[in-house]
Amino acid sequence: MSSIRFTSFGAATVPLSKIVVDRTLDMGNYPLVGQMVMAPYRPYTWNTVPFQYHDTSPRNVREGSNIQVFEYPDGHDTLITTWTCDNPNACYARALITSNKNYTALKGARISVNGDTVYTTGSWAAGTTKTTDAIAISPGEVLELYVTGPGLIQNYSLIETGYEAPINLNLQGRFLALEQDFGDLTATLTFGDEADVPLSDYPNRFPYAPDKITLSRHTLDERPVIKVYKGV
Repeated sequence: MSSIRFTSFGAATVPLSKIVVDRTLDMGNYPLVGQMVMAPYRPYTWNTVPFQYHDTSPRNVREGSNIQVFEYPDGHDTLITTWTCDNPNACYARALITSNKNYTALKGARISVNGDTVYTTGSWAAGTTKTTDAIAISPGEVLELYVTGPGLIQNYSLIETGYEAPINLNLQGRFLALEQDFGDLTATLTFGDEADVPLSDYPNRFPYAPDKITLSRHTLDERPVIKVYKGV
């Protein structure tokens, strides 16, 4: 049986020597530690500031021109290019695809990362350029760009935007704030060698601050503001 047993009660404080803790006590999400440690701190009174992402300049990582895209009976699309993320940090990549004005409109485009489709779009007019969303991608992950024909790609480019993505993001010693607003995105934390700790578990570990944070797959437009404590 998992329990804490007090051998005596009364007005006086129970000596520690009189408390027996069963050796199989299940601490679960460390609720006792969390409550004990939180008591001396008042983090809700501390000021916060946005964490500063390390953003750089955009760069072309793939480009091409005059690519014929066929229509297939089963409707499958055509692989245009692949890119294995060689950035030292997680980043965002987007594609710009211009269709030839003398051909029919291309019917759609798709981006996959490590085999999972993360972006799709419908057709766009011949002679115009489709700019896809910028998708978060981690070092070593493989991005694939597909297009659905028939039509002709006049030119395309795959751009690493230069914006840093919060995936395995090193907090650089900054003290992550307890209260965050990440919308529909889920977040996990890394404490030392322990990874994939849910953000919801952070209060139970406070004031032990995480070293890294990871947000679920998202676009650049969804990149969240990550709050850290000012001067802490």
